[in-house]
Amino acid sequence: MERCFEPFFSTKGTYGTGLGLSVAYGIVRQHGGTVAVESQAGKGTTVTIRLPSHSGDESKKKQKDASPMELSRKVTVLVIDDEEWTRSFVTRVLEPYGPTVVTAENGREGIQKFGEGTY
Repeated sequence: MERCFEPFFSTKGTYGTGLGLSVAYGIVRQHGGTVAVESQAGKGTTVTIRLPSHSGDESKKKQKDASPMELSRKVTVLVIDDEEWTRSFVTRVLEPYGPTVVTAENGREGIQKFGEGTY
């Protein structure tokens, strides 16, 4: 547990190559939030993310007036994960909301797709 937010730490042995939890932790903390992890061997893990509420300001009024669907159709999401089921699940969750979803099996492929603009 004390190492769960470390980059490249994994309990998966040679399968563990991810940055997922450490990146999520960094993003949440940058936005003033907190991340809590509870885990029990053989029972599973719960990750709780809390973000502060934000009322916004007038300079972002145009964004607030646009529907989420209008905004998401202008977005491309690059999903990088070494497990196919994770890439597939994230794609199925995001696509109904309109963004283009591009997947990569690993960081090297993700960087290549990003560099080529195929993200």
